[in-house]
Amino acid sequence: MKKRTKKRMTKQMKKQRSINRRKKQRSKKANKRKSYKQRGGMEAVLPPPVAINDYDIEAMSLSKIFLLQGARVYGVEYCGYFGIARYGDDGQYPLYKLLGGYNNPGKKTEDESRSLCRHKRFKESQQYAPYIWHTHPTGVKYYPSVEDIEKGFKHAEIEKSFIFVSSNDQHGGPKHLGMWVLTYTCEGEREFKKVEKDQIKSINDQFYHATGRGTVYNEAAIRAYRSMLNGIEGLQIDYYMFGVVKDSRLCVCYGKIVDGGIMDLKGDLRLSPTGAERLIQ
Repeated sequence: MKKRTKKRMTKQMKKQRSINRRKKQRSKKANKRKSYKQRGGMEAVLPPPVAINDYDIEAMSLSKIFLLQGARVYGVEYCGYFGIARYGDDGQYPLYKLLGGYNNPGKKTEDESRSLCRHKRFKESQQYAPYIWHTHPTGVKYYPSVEDIEKGFKHAEIEKSFIFVSSNDQHGGPKHLGMWVLTYTCEGEREFKKVEKDQIKSINDQFYHATGRGTVYNEAAIRAYRSMLNGIEGLQIDYYMFGVVKDSRLCVCYGKIVDGGIMDLKGDLRLSPTGAERLIQ
């Protein structure tokens, strides 16, 4: 009798040990996830705890996008979403970072005059994530199309649209790398009026003629374009300038075109640890 009781107790003890071991393993995994977030893991697309600037983009994500933007497959757009990665022990350094699994190449139109990129559905109940991006390939027009601008008005879930572009230098120098950021300040979806479409088309035509068919960098034209589009209700548009980091293939933002000239951002860069100690050429 005693032997049976002892045997039964031994089985119970083994079972309890097994349960405790599994609990410990689950606890370790949970701690790893927390640790990952503290080191800069993705936090989906939740609003950041502190202010995040348009140009606060994780260095490797930015470099990957510009590699796609200048890809050998001529004339093909790429698109995807940004999430927010939080660096630092308390997540005090938020950065935009590519959301894995959503990068998508575009397809050329039948006449091969354009490449259209469709964003993948973000989730069943929502077509888009709050932060979308796409490229305009090297050699094509480097300003937003009417459709690019209209998209954020048609889909209330879009808060910001990032467009990565390049333009030719007026004097035959290296290409200029740039980024347009369209911020939508209207609440909910709103109808994009025909008069607004016509207005944007007219502004785009002016930019096209002032920039060598929309391909040559022109600071004054960018400033005028930005100023005119910012008159549209519910839209804020900005243009940022990028350079390649010294001795690496990383790209970083160094300036923003504003009404008075160029705002120097070199001293205000928030980079991921991989690029934090490097200097701009």
